[in-house]
Amino acid sequence: MLTTRISLALLGATLLSSAVTQLQADVFSDLPKDENGWSTTGWIGWVWDDTANDNWIYQDNLGWIYYQGDADGMWFWRPEYGWLWTESGAYPVIWSWNENDWVLHDTSGDFQKAWFWSYRQETWLQELTTLFRDAVQVSDLPDPVEVDSSTMGPQGGSLTIDTGELAGVTLDVPAGALPDERTITLGYIDADIRPNVGTASGRIISIDADGLTHFEEPLAVTIPFNAEQDIIAVPYYVDEGGLLQACQVVDVDEANGTLTYETFHASVFTDFLVSLYDLIFGQDYQPGVNGFQVVNTGSSYNPGGECFGMAAFAQWYYRHDHGDLYHSYMGTYSGDGNQSVRGQNIIATRAHTALTQKWSSYVPRVQQTAALSDQQLYATITNVIANTDAPTILYLARPGAAHAVLAYDFDADGKVYINDPNVPGAANFITYNDSTHVLTNYQSYTTTGHIGSGSFTYESFQNIYQDAEDNFSGSGLAQVAIINYTDGDTVTDRNITLTGNIQSGQALIEKLTVMLNGTVAYSTGVDQNGDFTVAVNLVEGLNELTFKTEAKDSNGNLLERPNTQIAPFELNLDTLESVILVTLTWTTDQTDVDLYVTDPTGDTSWYSDKTTADGGELDFDDTDGYGPEHWTLATTDTVRWGEPYNVRLHYYSAHDTGLSAPYRVTVNLYEGSDRVETYNYSGTLTVDSSSNDAPGSTGSDWVTIGSFTPVQATSPNAATSDATAPQSATAIAHPQFLEVVDPAAKARKDAWQSAE
Repeated sequence: MLTTRISLALLGATLLSSAVTQLQADVFSDLPKDENGWSTTGWIGWVWDDTANDNWIYQDNLGWIYYQGDADGMWFWRPEYGWLWTESGAYPVIWSWNENDWVLHDTSGDFQKAWFWSYRQETWLQELTTLFRDAVQVSDLPDPVEVDSSTMGPQGGSLTIDTGELAGVTLDVPAGALPDERTITLGYIDADIRPNVGTASGRIISIDADGLTHFEEPLAVTIPFNAEQDIIAVPYYVDEGGLLQACQVVDVDEANGTLTYETFHASVFTDFLVSLYDLIFGQDYQPGVNGFQVVNTGSSYNPGGECFGMAAFAQWYYRHDHGDLYHSYMGTYSGDGNQSVRGQNIIATRAHTALTQKWSSYVPRVQQTAALSDQQLYATITNVIANTDAPTILYLARPGAAHAVLAYDFDADGKVYINDPNVPGAANFITYNDSTHVLTNYQSYTTTGHIGSGSFTYESFQNIYQDAEDNFSGSGLAQVAIINYTDGDTVTDRNITLTGNIQSGQALIEKLTVMLNGTVAYSTGVDQNGDFTVAVNLVEGLNELTFKTEAKDSNGNLLERPNTQIAPFELNLDTLESVILVTLTWTTDQTDVDLYVTDPTGDTSWYSDKTTADGGELDFDDTDGYGPEHWTLATTDTVRWGEPYNVRLHYYSAHDTGLSAPYRVTVNLYEGSDRVETYNYSGTLTVDSSSNDAPGSTGSDWVTIGSFTPVQATSPNAATSDATAPQSATAIAHPQFLEVVDPAAKARKDAWQSAE
């Protein structure tokens, strides 16, 4: 290691020699000496010159040091300190290359116990040997100072700062980035984030989105950048753990002096100014230890390959100190299609699928527009490796093909070392020529770009890691667990909410559908942690629940994926009988379909007036997808025997999605008795209207399900229904409507409309 560090130090002398105004060999030999051969410069103290070893001197409280310079100012090196620079007017204040800052030398001791005060770390040090540095870690940042804010909606907007700490900074929020109206606040943090390599710009930018942590479309941050002074500015996102994650640069406008990067995060950002000679190297990443062992062959989800996911996960795994990935998770599982796959294959599929939409559309678009020069690209790659102490992802392209690899180290010859998922365990490289400023291409690829993965949001790799540690439920298939009920429980409440968790297998499960007795579907989204809640309306007696799990393919389409459920999950309902039970569900998320039931008196249950005078009750108004909504007339309510109850649906809002709403309605008569009748209806609503919602309204945004006439048990006819299939519009005359509007409910509905 000492030999390695000496060679690095000698290289450092070569790189740094441009800062030395005059090089003289053995300049101390010309100074007057005492009888023991000691000389003094008058400012650096006593030195003893070894004439047999040019450029080596012995200083009374530093020991043997290798120097380049003259008696007025010099660079000097020692293994414990690395390269240092000082001059007669500055000493004992010394510039430390390893600290990337000034240090104060305590001249009161000798070289056996020399001390340096680090202004950066605010502590005394006896060693400054940090050529092999840890990642920059950010902690305890103060609260941001607000500079400007603006209320924006789905249409987007921008903020531009002309003066102060963020002068010249512009934040552009594109259309579609925000789901609803939010206050976007741009601020700065009065703190100091010191890089290992490069110069801190002094900008620490805070973006707050009123509780929103990520955006559907990337925000663009434009900062001032002087290309005449620096090769490139490298932007970083500060993640929740205080680690720096490189952001995606999309434009360098040297003529106007700006650089633009994008992010899907609301967080804290900073940037470092970089020149080529801000170099340190010597990372610990090894492809045969920290990379994947399985070859990138793709899967049924991603037949074109999973290189991006493999590169991104290996980077994350290394940064979070999980150790040897290469020899881990090599067990065999059946996989989604019953084909044999290894644990690493499951990880690769999960990771790549999480990033697929970025890989398929966003990354290629960015790489086409963010045309960094080879010099800027090389400076960016080396800066990110040095400041994160981790690999960074490169985008490679040629006509008809694209690929992702990890750049994990670089050396004095300009080599950038590559971990390629197509060649596990091998160390490949590309080379930067400092004379021609050309970075060679890798293999047959004609384009090389840097991927700022810190700009992205996707499934937490911690979830994938935890599933891998849990052995992928032993099968590689999704595993559904209900945590608030036990299989076989008896319940007394018809309307229940199931709470549970899904451990995903080869793909992240994003939607769960609970099928009740094989006929009624209740759907819900599943968050990245696998958690879900879903409302279910049980029927009297035995209820058999089966689970349908869905994940997205490489095109973002939901596909059903198998899970480990073998037998139905059973719940028994023991409650009062109902005369009429109507259940509405629909299959499109972020849409609002409403259930209306009008009793024989003309009194209507709807979202604004849920309960009729007779006791018929609408339980819930679901405004953003799936349902269910239920209307119940119990045997204890006032029942208008022999008179019709009319059931209708209204498509209130698609929330600007333009989506249709396929629906299903189930009507149960005499539930809990021995004469149960069930009627199922389905169809699709395609036109929405939030203003045509009063009971009795008509139009293409309405559909009539039917009229249902309950008959007492003494009658020879159990029940009748004058509608056996959905109609396109109502044709039922209502003698009276009680349009008593609940102002709070109406305001909530109207809030959706105003947001649109």
